[in-house]
Amino acid sequence: MKTSLLIITWTNRLLIIGFLYLIVNGFTVEKDNLISAAILVLVIGVFHIISALILPLIIKNNSSKSILITKYTNLVAIYLLLCFIYFIAVNFINLEIDFIIFLLMIIPVFLALFFTYLLEHFHKLKNTI
Repeated sequence: MKTSLLIITWTNRLLIIGFLYLIVNGFTVEKDNLISAAILVLVIGVFHIISALILPLIIKNNSSKSILITKYTNLVAIYLLLCFIYFIAVNFINLEIDFIIFLLMIIPVFLALFFTYLLEHFHKLKNTI
């Protein structure tokens, strides 16, 4: 169990470091890296969803940890619902607002950081036991 959490934590660290590198490099050196960062965010999102489904099996029945994972999955579900509603509004009502587009692009970054916090918190707790 401890090994699984360690693998998930280190994979997440590498993905987040790669994403942050592409973002910084995209804004400072080469704009094409922003497209690579957007693609990497999709990979990170899939990894986080799969990890969020696996984590309850790893951490066992600790109520405080499972509440945090439930909060994360609820936030992801709300985000996906907002994306769905927005894309329906764009396609059927022709409503396009730049601020909403910006929010839909920046929210996954904050969700990824929240999930990273959860993983680091769980990893720290596993090391103290």
